[in-house]
Amino acid sequence: MKKFMTLILAAVMCLPLMADAYRDALLHYLKVSNTVNTEAFSQSIEQLAESAFADNPQLGKKIVSEYIETQLMEDMTDIFLPAYRKYVSESDIKQLENMYNDPHFAQIQKKSIDIASNLQDKPEFSEFMTQYQQAIQVIMQDGTPEDLQRPVSVSGEYARVFNDYYVNSGTKEIINSSFRQVMDVLQNAFKEQGIGDQKTKQLLTRVQQYTDKNMPVMLMSIFNKEITLRDLQYLTEIITREPNQHAIRASLEMTSDLMGLVLQIMEGMDKWVNVHYPQHGKTFDELIKQTRALLNR
Repeated sequence: MKKFMTLILAAVMCLPLMADAYRDALLHYLKVSNTVNTEAFSQSIEQLAESAFADNPQLGKKIVSEYIETQLMEDMTDIFLPAYRKYVSESDIKQLENMYNDPHFAQIQKKSIDIASNLQDKPEFSEFMTQYQQAIQVIMQDGTPEDLQRPVSVSGEYARVFNDYYVNSGTKEIINSSFRQVMDVLQNAFKEQGIGDQKTKQLLTRVQQYTDKNMPVMLMSIFNKEITLRDLQYLTEIITREPNQHAIRASLEMTSDLMGLVLQIMEGMDKWVNVHYPQHGKTFDELIKQTRALLNR
């Protein structure tokens, strides 16, 4: 589950078409902005590939590394393209790209992307996932789970600014969208335990309320360690500008189907493998089937 969550977040903090000027501009922007964190993708996909190549994990790692180096950005550009073309003008892309000429902005933005991309390595995330699973069990037993408390090191002003960032960056909506898309998994788990539809609906509502309240506290505690109040204020002001809000709208549309997004990424790699390593195509085909089963697709 952690692997897929990380692959999904990386994809947020994060369709073959004819090449055109807009696509070229988008590809260049994605490279300059590090919107697609190739290092994080490498770690996540390599773990999946190594499990598929259990007898020769180094081969799986080699194939993934070559795909990421030669083809990932092209595939990701095609995945980004429909939503960006809908909401983000070519002028917007130029303005967005110009922001990265400001080393201060580029440095802060990279930190925020790295936090999302490397979330599974953060102790706060691991602790939260453990507590989250326990909270679901408590809720299923009609209990009230303990909420996370804001660390004493986080000032009230930092918490206020982070909340503005959390909302305006689209992070809150992306997390809510993620939650809605895993509802089927939880719903099936509840049904397997003989819980009726009405009760299931009540339980899922309580789980969502717990998520809404506690997820930002976990993320805020990580941000507080890595991004200063002044930098967070600056970042929050930047993302409220029109070109950024257009890009955020595009991202929100893309992540409205996060499970589909994960499959698009993996299917792109699968197609590449079948062309460049046809002798191993069946192995990756099987990995796609397993992923579809896991995601109920």
